[in-house]
Amino acid sequence: MQKYLSLAIRIDQDGSIGINNSAEYKIHKGKVEKLEKLKYGDSIIIETEGFISILDGDYTHVVASKDPLTKGFRYNLRITQDSEDAAAEKLSKIITINRSFKVNLTENSDYGVCTYKLDGVEVSGIQSISEAQKLNLTYKITNPDYEFAEQPGGIVKWINQLINKAEMTVTIPIGASLDDKPIDPDDWVKIIRKGE
Repeated sequence: MQKYLSLAIRIDQDGSIGINNSAEYKIHKGKVEKLEKLKYGDSIIIETEGFISILDGDYTHVVASKDPLTKGFRYNLRITQDSEDAAAEKLSKIITINRSFKVNLTENSDYGVCTYKLDGVEVSGIQSISEAQKLNLTYKITNPDYEFAEQPGGIVKWINQLINKAEMTVTIPIGASLDDKPIDPDDWVKIIRKGE
């Protein structure tokens, strides 16, 4: 039995879309179009004066081509049974891909408490995160014998010492190196024993 695939796409100019030679329908600039129950062999034709982006879904099963029209372009996305690890790199020559990665956000840390925010919303556990999103790790030291190794210098360091700042937030870049891996907070924030 064949599984169904899905894609979420967006265009930057109004256009039209048709699947498997069905009647075309309008899609509007900036609106996310969710294509569900796609099967191997399906063909998606998008005509627009602008560009398209795949925001989410099974893009590793997509082969794309782009042909010029009198006004704009015709994009042909074909769903294939073969999944390619390098699909994003190949597709990015024709369309924009926002790749998603499955990441395990571990809250265990050696010296404190950690929380994560994805686009400003607190998250935990296993998450599907796209390259276009922003992931922040906030590390709060709870062991009074330790401090952050990398602190700003000058007056900022002096103020932090005055208020005994034991919290730091870092932004974690989203990329293929994180796919299917746990994020260990101690890999992103360096902690040292006070006085070292």
